[in-house]
Amino acid sequence: MTLRRFNFTGRKRIPHRNAVITVLDEPSDGLRFSVLLDFEDSDLPDEARVVVEVFREMWLERVDAGSVKDVASEERELGPVAVPSELKGAVKYKIKVVDPRDGRLLAASTPITLIDGDTGRSILPVCEMTDAESDHLVWKLELDSETSDGPILYVTRPPGKQEVRSSYFQALVFPEVLRRVLTFIAEEDRHFDYDTDEWQHAWITFAARFAGGPGADTRGWIDDAVSAFAQHLELAAKYRAWFDERAG
Repeated sequence: MTLRRFNFTGRKRIPHRNAVITVLDEPSDGLRFSVLLDFEDSDLPDEARVVVEVFREMWLERVDAGSVKDVASEERELGPVAVPSELKGAVKYKIKVVDPRDGRLLAASTPITLIDGDTGRSILPVCEMTDAESDHLVWKLELDSETSDGPILYVTRPPGKQEVRSSYFQALVFPEVLRRVLTFIAEEDRHFDYDTDEWQHAWITFAARFAGGPGADTRGWIDDAVSAFAQHLELAAKYRAWFDERAG
């Protein structure tokens, strides 16, 4: 794939809070998602083109979302994008605004890792690890405040990433992942708000869907968010159903 060169001179930054991307479906024909952007007070020209980059590591695909005027006025559904099988559920997104006359980059976001808006299920990147890398663990969560990548969930293979979709894995692992991520953010006071454009904002916003915004008692809020998240996905019931099926 030939990548077009961009001129970064004088570009604006698109805050994550101004970009809403929701995964709609990922059937056999490719990834489908919607995008809704807030360009108010951005001074970007109406005719500028909005490009959504879907990427992971060395793989990248660009999707033309339309003009600034079109995208700012309504939510737009995009796709399908043919994502390599090994990257499904682990891609990231960037929003770029390009001058159609000369390809100059007018504005861009930092990488966006998504939360599935329809199911409330985290789609944090999932990667496989070998036995030698696992330290005898079935799964590990990588958290690093020095990168913009956000949390990464590593699982052993076999069974690999398909195990993440099972009800018992989600019931046993996902609440703990949410608790660890929120606790990690809470220990970095500078990130525990809605104003950051980094990955922390996406996780706080996600948790707030279940427990409201964080207050003075952050530990209590984390407990409430994790419990409400598990209740929303009915994880305990799904785990019991999985256990009963195997016992029967």
